[in-house]
Amino acid sequence: MSQNPLKFIIQSKIDNQQFTVDKKIIDSSALLKNICDITEITEPILLECPGNSLETFITLLNHYETCEDKHDTEFEKDLYDSVTSRDKQKLIKLIQDLCILDSDFFLDSISDYILHIFGNEEAEMDWNDIQIGIFFIIGYRKF
Repeated sequence: MSQNPLKFIIQSKIDNQQFTVDKKIIDSSALLKNICDITEITEPILLECPGNSLETFITLLNHYETCEDKHDTEFEKDLYDSVTSRDKQKLIKLIQDLCILDSDFFLDSISDYILHIFGNEEAEMDWNDIQIGIFFIIGYRKF
């Protein structure tokens, strides 16, 4: 299966969903970039990540011209609100799923979203549950 050098297929090993992505998506993830840099990609790149989480990641990055763009916090808040329905377990699961990609852009984005929750006095998530999500972000960055 030959792919256009500017297009890549990533596939969830969990639910087999496939996504055709461009180099911007690949370059925004240390894992994907390393895979593409050290191997000739002739088949889909298989990832241990659910398709719905990959779709969120792709939607986030496709909103921007480049991954160096300033974050559009309103867009990101709306995206994460729609994906997680402000449910703390869904948010934690999304963070766990996407940490495998090792994307600074995603981690900066989700960190800002969590900080926004802290600043919202009417937040429905309590501190103990949010700490778990922060642990995954901070803990992952240390390794």
